[in-house]
Amino acid sequence: DAGNVAVTTTYRASADGAHFPVPAGDVACAIGSAVEVSNAAGFPADEIVVVGHSAGAHLASLVALRPDDFGADCPAASPAPDRLVGLAGPYDVAQARTPAIELFGPENPDPANWDAGNPAAHVGQRPELDVLLAHGTADDVVPTFFTEAFADALRTAGHDVEDVYIDGADHHSIYSADTAAPLIVDWLDG
Repeated sequence: DAGNVAVTTTYRASADGAHFPVPAGDVACAIGSAVEVSNAAGFPADEIVVVGHSAGAHLASLVALRPDDFGADCPAASPAPDRLVGLAGPYDVAQARTPAIELFGPENPDPANWDAGNPAAHVGQRPELDVLLAHGTADDVVPTFFTEAFADALRTAGHDVEDVYIDGADHHSIYSADTAAPLIVDWLDG
């Protein structure tokens, strides 16, 4: 109803035996495929917004900040997103040790080797990227400090950032249509 086209995607994860950079490459390829599908359906992708939740927010952030570093082998060209929406993401993998070990694999447990896959280490890239970050105050899976710190770091690096904390939303309700859709649509129209 708001005039936006949404394409849902997925990516391979540690449960599939895939470790970084494979999931980030999958996200980059998904962006290229979404643009291709949207254009073919008669809905030109004039502005590309990548949205992710939890680990997906981490990967979406990484690909949005470093679009040229992922997706070289994609079937469709993967353009750089114009905007990023992150919902309850663990944006600093050095702070999120258990999920990070799953992302990087058990053979790479040392945080000193994780910068390439850590969005917090790349906030200085693409300051033209506009960012919306949302987190629920009742999230007991990913603490709000991840969003607070990432928003502050992005702002310091020159990004236009809006961070929103939804009172009573938990890790899963933050991405519900009732919670996320109006927030995202309002931000896109703003």
